[in-house]
Amino acid sequence: MRHFQAICKALLWRRLIFSFLGMYFLFPAPKQAAVMYTPGSSFRSMAMGNTGVASAHDNEALFYNPASLADIQRNYFDLLSAQLTLPPSQTNFSTGRSDYNDSKKPSGEDPNSVASQVGTANKWGARLQSSFAYQFIDRGWSVGGAILAEANAYSAVQNQSKYQAVLSAYSDIIRIAGFSVPFGFGSFVIGASGKTVERTRDMFSAGMNSKNQVEVQTFSEKGNSSPAADVGALIRVPGRMRFRMGVAVINAGGLKFKNQLLNEDQEVVVGFGIAPTVDKWRTMIALDFRDLTKKKGQTIDKIEDPSFKKRTHFGMELGYYVERKTFALFNVRAGLNQGLPTWGAEFNFLFGRTLVIGVTSFQEDISNPNQSPLIVKSMIYYLSLGI
Repeated sequence: MRHFQAICKALLWRRLIFSFLGMYFLFPAPKQAAVMYTPGSSFRSMAMGNTGVASAHDNEALFYNPASLADIQRNYFDLLSAQLTLPPSQTNFSTGRSDYNDSKKPSGEDPNSVASQVGTANKWGARLQSSFAYQFIDRGWSVGGAILAEANAYSAVQNQSKYQAVLSAYSDIIRIAGFSVPFGFGSFVIGASGKTVERTRDMFSAGMNSKNQVEVQTFSEKGNSSPAADVGALIRVPGRMRFRMGVAVINAGGLKFKNQLLNEDQEVVVGFGIAPTVDKWRTMIALDFRDLTKKKGQTIDKIEDPSFKKRTHFGMELGYYVERKTFALFNVRAGLNQGLPTWGAEFNFLFGRTLVIGVTSFQEDISNPNQSPLIVKSMIYYLSLGI
């Protein structure tokens, strides 16, 4: 009888896993635009390859899968979290090599090809946030909320025979609140969140025309405010490995602004995670299938990019915990975002989340599917004060 029950459970988990994967891959991949802008991305998750669907365990779950609020490690209130994003160095416009110039071109490379066109692509950003998370019962009855103001700017300079420079800036003010509800002694969790997004986009471009004269263009797009909702589910398997499997719909129905150029498609995501613990050391291994290349209004290229590499994200975290069910004294993280390496480190000083400082190195490919890679590297420095 016991063997029969074990077989049934194994078949049930197998069906659930394939059902979740089927839901994801049957959804069409959103069309890709020239710039990917993902407000609310967690510095922890970005260091882990931008994973979080089944591995988030703090208020950042609101931006990845609200059902993951059930896994918050401790109730807390972040009074202020500040984040600064800076480019680490000059980056090659088309190949991603750092400090690239004509003398470093590979031998035999066609100087007139797209891959040999030299330039730079960089990202700057700033973010302020206040947030909280509270769990009523250990099984996963939780609530959370956050308000944040975030601004990011992407710049690209192409040093061809015709000089071109583009600066695109996005800013958001987001108010979000959500909850998680467990079922079956906490093994299955559903979650939902509601939010409002106020968005603005500004762009500046300069270049040489056919008469070798400089032309400058500027425009601003204000989208006012748009409501949105996220829904998700999380399956939790008890045991030392702490297996997690999650699925979520982010921005269900899409963000709809008065200015349609700022609209954003909904995104379906699936994630898996395990968190084995050895004494005071805890490891998190996460694997997400998601598409961060959402359509940003009208684009020249209407090509979908369903490639496995673009949609796969992997991350690992190792943390040292002084006490169980508290915050790690320090964490080190690493991952792959669309095949590009990421990493981070974080230190938790004093008591709880009173003072947290950390750094994250992140890379992303913001090119269109029919273009050579346009890799943007960024260093994220953050500080958080809370209780």
